[in-house]
Amino acid sequence: MKTIRRTILILLIALLTGCPAGKDPPLPTLLADAVAAGDYTLGQDTGLSCASNTDCDSIRDYHNQPLELVIHLLSHLPRAKVQLKKSFRLERHEVTNNQYLYCVEQGKCTPPVNFTLSVLDAEGRNPIQEVDYFQEDLYGDYPVVWVTQQQAKTYCQFIGRRLPTEAEWEIAARGTSRRIYPWSGQSGYPPCGDVRASKHGCPDLFTTDTTRVGSADVKPDQMLDVTPGDASQRIMHLASNVSEWVDGTWDSWAYCKGRAACPKGSESSCTKSCQDTGEPSIAICEPGTFDSSTAGAGVDASVGITRGGSYTLPKCDHRLFMRRSAAKDKARHDVGFRCAKDE
Repeated sequence: MKTIRRTILILLIALLTGCPAGKDPPLPTLLADAVAAGDYTLGQDTGLSCASNTDCDSIRDYHNQPLELVIHLLSHLPRAKVQLKKSFRLERHEVTNNQYLYCVEQGKCTPPVNFTLSVLDAEGRNPIQEVDYFQEDLYGDYPVVWVTQQQAKTYCQFIGRRLPTEAEWEIAARGTSRRIYPWSGQSGYPPCGDVRASKHGCPDLFTTDTTRVGSADVKPDQMLDVTPGDASQRIMHLASNVSEWVDGTWDSWAYCKGRAACPKGSESSCTKSCQDTGEPSIAICEPGTFDSSTAGAGVDASVGITRGGSYTLPKCDHRLFMRRSAAKDKARHDVGFRCAKDE
């Protein structure tokens, strides 16, 4: 009932007053430098179309599982080609509560499905406090959460932008060097730890709830989760803060040639790429060409895609090529979004 009353109050304000007195409309998030149209590569950097017992992609529990489950969990492994047909620019940080609230006040967006957020304990596991997150001024510059994929798309359209595709998100995040993490080249995790809690010395990366966006502009030497370059190039909160909706429908086989698995017992290059030095491995598929505009047979149109790490996820999910599925009509406490704009 409390959330319903607040929703009604916001809608009444929108009808009666438009923008609250004394407040200027919040500006849209600054855009990073343009990403050029052209040919790019998605997926794990090694290019192996297989799973082995690495720190992040262990397959010890997958040998007796259906291939559909394996490819769902490890769909980021094949190294797929993709062509961007036009250049675009990605927002430098996630959309904030203030920005989204203005869209609600204008009657163009619907409120988040939940206005509160749980603050977790020092280990990042158990809730210890509920805060009035969406409307409280203290959290105005924090990322909006509890929105569905359609709500995210509606907001982006409201400001003359759109949700990025997952290919655009990854290409902008990884840059020409195909970074695995925002702060490094090909590998390397900060020495401050691999757990979620801020007590391990990475306050912007391992926190117990969301953090204020754009903090890299305030303390550039103290923030890990920002891409290299000057101010116009830097993109923030790709591995931390909240995961992000992208446009499109989930397809576990999106990176696989012909949406097909490697033939069992085959001596093709598909299976030979997975022969290692003793550890078992699973040949998944021959890498293919990614096209987010086409969905293969059997794809569930109700399932969308999120990208990026969050304050709730461990370090393996902070890798910039990771893919995750999520029901399009379900909102979460650790999922927000950022927009993109065509050049």
